Amino acid sequence: MKIFSPQIVQRRHSQSPTPRAVIQVTLILVASLAGGGALLAQPKAVAPNTIFDFGDIERGRVVTHDFEIKNEGDATLEITRVRTTCACAVTEHDAVIEPGQTGRLKVELNTELLNGNSRAQAIVLTNDANNPKLTLTVKVNSVTMLGVDPGFFRYRVHQKFPGDGRVSQTVWAIDGGEFAVTAVESDNPHFTFDFEEAADDERRPNTQGSQWRVNAYLSNNAPIGPITGYVKIMTNHPKQQIASIPMSGFVRPVFAVTPQVIDFEEIEVADEPRTSNIHVKQFADEPVEVERVEITVPGMTAEARTDDRNPGHVFWLDVAVTPEMAEGSFSGTVKVYTNSAYQPVLEVPVMGNLTIRQSAD
Repeated sequence: MKIFSPQIVQRRHSQSPTPRAVIQVTLILVASLAGGGALLAQPKAVAPNTIFDFGDIERGRVVTHDFEIKNEGDATLEITRVRTTCACAVTEHDAVIEPGQTGRLKVELNTELLNGNSRAQAIVLTNDANNPKLTLTVKVNSVTMLGVDPGFFRYRVHQKFPGDGRVSQTVWAIDGGEFAVTAVESDNPHFTFDFEEAADDERRPNTQGSQWRVNAYLSNNAPIGPITGYVKIMTNHPKQQIASIPMSGFVRPVFAVTPQVIDFEEIEVADEPRTSNIHVKQFADEPVEVERVEITVPGMTAEARTDDRNPGHVFWLDVAVTPEMAEGSFSGTVKVYTNSAYQPVLEVPVMGNLTIRQSAD
């Protein structure tokens, strides 16, 4: 019978792990391998061709092209968002592309608003961590077959302006061919249009073929604000049926008041009035004169003062809260009577809350 020393027994125990320890190590390795496999599985977005050139296209045509997007990864590829750099382009696309499959992204380009060499890009955002953004580009040379002079409808008017608000265009065929204007359209409801063949004194000199005059009329009741959008001139020209002409400009008020409301808010007065100075500018060509000023709040005063740097077009209203007014909230209107042909009476709201401060003596 052999007798083992305690040291030897201890050493042998340390070199031979228990079955439980072996099981724990095995589970840790399996879990690590499983986690690593999940991290390695990912999509891979690849676009074999990122640029397409439509070449020469008659202006006004709508053209399309399909780009391919391949998923060369081993997880599902998701297209999360697509945006374009040109308002003339729209896209359709597959939202999900499985591993090893090829998806489609369709770009539609409307050349109606393009002139000459142009491009648009589709920015494709995906869940590919290594390549989250693809840029796809389409090019086109939009060939204009219809000439338009001056080529824009521009306005800078005030409300109730005199006249009919007409701006005219001459339209001709660059190839010297025969055509007709068939209709004129706009999304702006404050415009009306008419058209007819250009008279001899309206034609462009040294230009062959048909020529037309298109007239746009802006209503003098159009609201204050910017003028934007396009006028579409429809024709039967065989190579360009639509000529889109931009509209721009601004309809100003007859009188611009700064601030638009006279608000004294919480105000105290003692022996002396408290005055607010209001700037008024009128945009008509003809100068105006202030005939009188009235105010509907008892005890409040208002006077007009001419701006010597721009008489007839700029003046000031000096509106004062006085000790003669009753304490508490007040509201009313300052009425300015002028000799303006477009707006004889200007009304400005006034309001506030008055406290009468007693004198120390």
